Amino acid sequence: MFKNICFKDFFNGFSKKVNEWTEWKIITWIILSSMFFRLITLQFVEKSGDAVHTWSVLRCFIDTGNWYLENMDHHVLRWGTTLPVMAIQEVFGTSVFIYYIFPVIVSSITAILVYKVTTHLTDKTIGILAFLVFLVFPLTVRGATQYLPMLPASMFVLSAFLFLFKWFEKEKLYYIACTGLMIILAYGCKITSLYWAVAIALSLLIFSPVDKGCFKIWKFKVGPAVILFSLVIIAGIIIETLILNVLFGASYGRLQLISKTHDFGVLYSFWEWLISFLRPMSMKGKYFDTMPTAVIILLGLISAFFWLRKGTIEKKFIAFSFFIAYFFHSYMIKKVFPFYYPEKSHGRYFLVLTIFCIIFYVGSQPQWNSLLWNRVKNLHVRAFLKFVVVALWLVPSIIYICNTRMWDGNLLDVILMHKNIKVAEADNTPVLYRLEDELEDNKLASSDRKRIQMLLTCFGPSSEIPLINQKKFPLIKNKSGKDELIILNYKASESPIEYSGLSINIFKSAPEKFILPSYKLKMIPLVEQ
Repeated sequence: MFKNICFKDFFNGFSKKVNEWTEWKIITWIILSSMFFRLITLQFVEKSGDAVHTWSVLRCFIDTGNWYLENMDHHVLRWGTTLPVMAIQEVFGTSVFIYYIFPVIVSSITAILVYKVTTHLTDKTIGILAFLVFLVFPLTVRGATQYLPMLPASMFVLSAFLFLFKWFEKEKLYYIACTGLMIILAYGCKITSLYWAVAIALSLLIFSPVDKGCFKIWKFKVGPAVILFSLVIIAGIIIETLILNVLFGASYGRLQLISKTHDFGVLYSFWEWLISFLRPMSMKGKYFDTMPTAVIILLGLISAFFWLRKGTIEKKFIAFSFFIAYFFHSYMIKKVFPFYYPEKSHGRYFLVLTIFCIIFYVGSQPQWNSLLWNRVKNLHVRAFLKFVVVALWLVPSIIYICNTRMWDGNLLDVILMHKNIKVAEADNTPVLYRLEDELEDNKLASSDRKRIQMLLTCFGPSSEIPLINQKKFPLIKNKSGKDELIILNYKASESPIEYSGLSINIFKSAPEKFILPSYKLKMIPLVEQ
């Protein structure tokens, strides 16, 4: 029975139908399916890091008109994400639900761009397959939920290559200027996007299809395109630096301001630095977080070699650019002996590389099939090998989605928590936070402290955001002797207080009201006030 199933004929039939669809029909389908999938896979706001911190700073500014940071840190300085989010907050408000607008919209636009870039280099069927892989991939699921910089950066880098393809076709320098602008916007989201500026400039020198106005230096073609692209990048950096210097009293712009707040990963061994090409494929962490990225990047690297060897000029251009950017992400250091990296090897930092690897891998299926058919004659073995390769990234991706759905919360959790907080504020009811970690030296454990700050910056009064890090929350003992914190409306309480009725547990992934029997609650200050 298995032998009678012709997957090739089925795929060819499906491909023929897809390629008959109009472009607008496909894009509409991508937008609708992307929006639906993102809505059902939304996670709860992360408790620490770029996302909630930047959101809280902007929320405070929009609601009160005051910046609460004495010195801007590298999160808020990412104007490529802060400016559009501030505009969204100005129009729609600063409710926690507004938090999700920016990442969901960016994810949908990026999905279209993944399809467009892949389709330009292959065909519509392969473009849709690349979109589907992008849709379920853990890094993009997370990036489509959290207010993080790498997905917007990916959106702008992909846009840059679409403008480059237009230049390949029409040879108008306008498209080169637009390419440079897109890279500057990506740089505004994440400073390491400048690696792509170097990558594209080198590719223009080597793979430029236009000879008009060019002169050669060895094997490099220096012409109007690379000069204009470089001038746009340099002008963008200079303008940003001058603005930041005026606003924040700096001398060297964002680099100087970032160095005050950004910590750097360190490698002490020269031999570890030599194998730094493995950094983007790091398996440190939960397997369903790291395995899909490691597998796709490995497959993408091999596929990019296929394109660099025997691809069209456009495929060679994009593959070479990718390798240059990959090199900088792996080997760029701030200092030697010991080796200081500009960033740690978190998987999300390599999201742009991962998205290009998805495009390379899906777009190289004919080469992979040819490689497989030349070496493996048995149909069953071929099918099994393909299944294993797909399962290595797809199964952990599905586990990641299910796991985050169960434990990291979802949109329904946000709705319930928001409703509970509003009830507590209206009734002036103290909101309790049940501590999961033990207290040490009268200080909250790190995870509890970060989660409290997240909850208050999202749900608490905007005017109190600047005080959240310094706020000393009163401890109470519940009937079982477990420590809890009163984190909202505790000023209305007295010590000791008579407390009976409803309290609100906002720690669990599925927040709910719970009844506390009537008993005396003695408030214990965390430290002496």
